[in-house]
Amino acid sequence: MSGLDRAAGRLGNALSWLAYAALILMAVQVSASVASRWLFGQDIPVTTELATYYYMVALTYLPLALVDRRHGHLFAEFFYVLMPARVQRLMDVLNAALALGFLGFLGWRTALGAIDRTRSGDVISTTIGLFPVWPAQWIVPVGLGAAGLAVLVRLAEALRALPHDPHQEGDRR
Repeated sequence: MSGLDRAAGRLGNALSWLAYAALILMAVQVSASVASRWLFGQDIPVTTELATYYYMVALTYLPLALVDRRHGHLFAEFFYVLMPARVQRLMDVLNAALALGFLGFLGWRTALGAIDRTRSGDVISTTIGLFPVWPAQWIVPVGLGAAGLAVLVRLAEALRALPHDPHQEGDRR
C-alpha cells in the first residue's frame, strides 16, 4: 500500500498547489479589477465569473485530499476518547468506509454532471459574450476522487491497525 500512499500524497500535494495558484490568481485578478474600476471606471471583464465558477470551486475541492491526509477535517472526539482502543480502531474503519462510500457517490454523480455539461458545452452569458463554464465542472469530481484516494489509504491503515495490541499504541495522530 505504500505505493498507493505515495501516489495519494503526491496527488494531494499537486492539487493543493493548484488551489494555491487559484487563490493567488483570484487575489491578483480581483485586486486588478478593483484598481481598474477605481482608475478607469471599468472592471476587468469576467472577473466575477472566473472567481465564482473556477477559483472558488478550485479552492473548495482541490485541497480535500491534503486536508484528509493531514487529519484536518473536523474530528468530534468527545465519546471517541472514552472508548476502548479496540472500539476506536473499529470506529476508524467505519468512519473511513463511510467517508469512502460518500466521496465515491458524490464523485460519481458530479462526474456524470460534468460529462453532461461538457457534452452540452455549458456557457453563461456575460457582458462580453458567452463564457464557457463546463471545464470548471471537472474540478469537483477530480477533487472528490483525490479525497477518495486519500480516504482509501486511511481505510487500509485503519484495517491494518485492527489486530494490534492496544497496550502498544502511541499517539493516534
